[in-house]
Amino acid sequence: MNKKSISIIAAVIFFFAYEIVIGAPLPSYNQIEISVANDAGTRFDYSGRDTYYINFTGGGLNALHIASTPSDRAGADLATASSSGTFYVTDSGGKKYDSEIILLVSIVAPSQGGIPSDLSFTISASGYQLVMNGSTDTVLDRTYVSPSLSEEFFVSDFIYGAQLWKPSSAANQPLWISEDMLDSNNNSMLMFIDLNVGIDSQGTGLIDEGQARVDFSIQNPQRAALEIMVNAYGYRENVGAIGWSNQTSGAGSSGLKIIIPAEDSIPTLSEWGLLILAVSLLSTLVWLMSREPLPDHMSS
Repeated sequence: MNKKSISIIAAVIFFFAYEIVIGAPLPSYNQIEISVANDAGTRFDYSGRDTYYINFTGGGLNALHIASTPSDRAGADLATASSSGTFYVTDSGGKKYDSEIILLVSIVAPSQGGIPSDLSFTISASGYQLVMNGSTDTVLDRTYVSPSLSEEFFVSDFIYGAQLWKPSSAANQPLWISEDMLDSNNNSMLMFIDLNVGIDSQGTGLIDEGQARVDFSIQNPQRAALEIMVNAYGYRENVGAIGWSNQTSGAGSSGLKIIIPAEDSIPTLSEWGLLILAVSLLSTLVWLMSREPLPDHMSS
């Protein structure tokens, strides 16, 4: 088998194993509409288009945090190599509430590579759904919901990107703490996930102190190396917009990095089947393409 044939087979094997996700970068860092990946769509459809409007006018990056415990209202630069875990979205702002929390999940996908096609994420959330007095920003009623979300998300849900930044009050806000914004290998695909709960820091004696809990599990059959980042956004019903997020640059920064190294492993039976099928088809194709044409007197 010649080098060209080997290259073709390698390309097809890559095609079966990896998916080049084609999306579109967000049009701007602020005053844009975004769609969520949830099957049910947005919980608050203020726009009537099943989208959330991002508008940081009057909002900011100081109130919302990603933390390992609900009592941590400052947040931290969290990192894990585990494919499952728990974190909290907490609020330390003066209003002490968010009507809804939306996650931004991003995965590093450099232009020369791809995302494993069978990769998926299961996100479960729990917390409080609030009834607010919009004029005074006070909680009138609350209902604890667990789970408020339990859904599996797939590679096809990464509909935004590739890009290096996240929506914010200013341009070029990094997706994670210490991100090199000049390195194109950090280009990432993005999806937004509505947790269907908010945050109530006004009440006392609440489960998880009124903060939003998130449990995640990553299904990675190919044991591929992954770099996944998590940010959080806050929506307020009386404002009709997302205007709050965790800081990722400078003092008060927080976020979650999930850095999973590649593992050597024996393919599963289904993976072997796909591999054998791909090689068989390509070998046949290469053989047909490489056959010498028959002489004219033998082809008549």
